Amino acid sequence: MITVALIDDHLIVRSGFAQLLGLEPDLQVV
Repeated sequence: MITVALIDDHLIVRSGFAQLLGLEPDLQVV
């Protein structure tokens, strides 16, 4: 499993990327 940390100062950008990456079964968003 690949762990990804999202860092951005805009909440909407973080939320959008977290939702998109969360669809991938082998990725874990933290």
